[in-house]
Amino acid sequence: MSPTVNRFAIYIFGLGFALVGLALSAGCEGPPPPPNIVSGTVTLDGKVLNWGTVEFHGPEKQIKRAQIQTDGSYSVRNPELGDIRVVVKAGIPPKGAAGGGPASTMKLEKIDIPEKYSDPEKTECRIKVTAGQTTQNIDMKK
Repeated sequence: MSPTVNRFAIYIFGLGFALVGLALSAGCEGPPPPPNIVSGTVTLDGKVLNWGTVEFHGPEKQIKRAQIQTDGSYSVRNPELGDIRVVVKAGIPPKGAAGGGPASTMKLEKIDIPEKYSDPEKTECRIKVTAGQTTQNIDMKK
């Protein structure tokens, strides 16, 4: 084999190896960014809600929901950024929804959420969501 053919083979092999490496690294942009999380506590006239749902209605019509926990807390993962309409829904609790298993002594009661918080078109509760982790307590008044 002549030195010219040998160099050409090495060149082609090296070029192929570089192209494969480039193709494999195209999707490697590092770890994904951390999620945007909004969390807080939901109250009505100062009383903690111990069940229900929170909905975030974003500017691009995306809706993200979270369950209200028995301690009144909620956490919405990756809502749209910007001005968000917040809706809270409760009503009559479902049977067996006391949380904490059969030994739970938590009593869930019917909660009448005013329409100004439970209707996406009429809600008065609005927040500004920014990137990262944010605490937004939802303090409703009758």
